[in-house]
Amino acid sequence: MVSDGVFTPVPCPTDQQLAAIVTAVRNKFIRRVRKLSGLSQEAAGNLLSWKNSGFSIHEEVLIRDWDREGLERLITKP
Repeated sequence: MVSDGVFTPVPCPTDQQLAAIVTAVRNKFIRRVRKLSGLSQEAAGNLLSWKNSGFSIHEEVLIRDWDREGLERLITKP
């Protein structure tokens, strides 16, 4: 975690925490798409009901606090 330029290592999230994060991101994304594109409530509900939603988080990437180039690559990757 980086705050005010100070690096503080934090433990990796558990599988349950990652699942909760993915669910929150997926829900926010679908709400945003509904608002911007007019996606119907029914279509949004269908997307939310899929077991494999297409959303995932790769938690195995680790950027060391001293690796500025690695951090820049992670942030600027398209």
